[in-house]
Amino acid sequence: MITYREIRKTSPPSLPAFLQLFVALAGGMLLFILFAMILMVAFNISHAGEIYPGVSIAGVDLSGLSRDEAAALLAVKLTYPQTGKIVFQDTERVQVARPSDLGLILDVQTSAQAAFSLGRSGNPISRQIDKLVAWYSGRDV
Repeated sequence: MITYREIRKTSPPSLPAFLQLFVALAGGMLLFILFAMILMVAFNISHAGEIYPGVSIAGVDLSGLSRDEAAALLAVKLTYPQTGKIVFQDTERVQVARPSDLGLILDVQTSAQAAFSLGRSGNPISRQIDKLVAWYSGRDV
């Protein structure tokens, strides 16, 4: 005669519902943070050595340019110091001067460096916010 033993499968003890919810939320948050960090690293690598998207100076878009390219573009596009006019008016006379005659100069290298530094200086959170704001709505330095 053959006898069969009853085999019972025992399941591991389950966690309380609030603990399961906590583990699920914590896992989801960790995955989100990991995904966000991967995106930030990929964005930084893809824009290494160039000005971040959405950054401009005086309306001149410098997105994707190196510092030297941005300085060259600014030197060509921003001609106000040489071509602009400042008017001084007295009760009897009017005088017109160019901004460059009054000492106004545009340091294109420093301006390009300021555009390049946007999103690369400050604390880590402000750097990410600067990049996001520049990319989403543009940022004029």
